[in-house]
Amino acid sequence: MKNRYRNILIIGLGNPLLRDEGVGIYMLERLAKSSPPATVTLADCGTDMLKMLSFFNRHDLIIFLDAVDGGQTPGTIYHFTKPEILALEGENKAAHQLSAVGSVQLLEKINPDFQKAEVWLIGVQPARIERGDGLTPAVRQAADKVVQEIRERFFLSGAASENHPVR
Repeated sequence: MKNRYRNILIIGLGNPLLRDEGVGIYMLERLAKSSPPATVTLADCGTDMLKMLSFFNRHDLIIFLDAVDGGQTPGTIYHFTKPEILALEGENKAAHQLSAVGSVQLLEKINPDFQKAEVWLIGVQPARIERGDGLTPAVRQAADKVVQEIRERFFLSGAASENHPVR
């Protein structure tokens, strides 16, 4: 599949000390081991959503990876586009200072570079958000599926490849 994006930012969010809440960081770390092409920047923002502000610089596509509680079966994969995220209302709770949804809504209001970018939120329904290490099996399986899809779509598109560390 031909990649139409020239400059992609993938942001991992979450807290690995709270089991499935760390799924966004897990996915980002797996992607970092895949030798991302030069067109892809990986950013580990953990629970510090304000850290994201330093990464927005004329990206065609920004992908947020995070745990998303939509009340479905653990391991359910969610994919939201920017218009869908901006239309969401209600409580945007997260184990972060600000949820991914709240962050997108705020950044859309204050950041001109962000306003021009296509934005996706890819989330995985958590099973357990509690103190502890490691993802539950259903969440790990879903996260591995997301990682594989991102690799196939953006890493294997024929772009020049170089190894990028997760920031």
